[in-house]
Amino acid sequence: MPQGTIIINFAGNSISAKVLLTWQTASEHNNKGFDMERRLSISLKWSKIGFVAGAGTSYTPRDYSFIDTKMVLLFTVPKSA
Repeated sequence: MPQGTIIINFAGNSISAKVLLTWQTASEHNNKGFDMERRLSISLKWSKIGFVAGAGTSYTPRDYSFIDTKMVLLFTVPKSA
């Protein structure tokens, strides 16, 4: 019985003011693709920022990537005692 999409590797790396996400699937079954989402650390809401098309059905490893070009840097100021 097909198991859906099996992700075997996932990594995120910052490059300048961008974030490169890379992942690999071992197999995919009826996979239309991957919704890419971002959440600010101060918010509980996720926002869709992109989509990466999947391979449909595949029984061989597939490599994917996505670049978030609008990385948001958040800074906090410690409270004084």
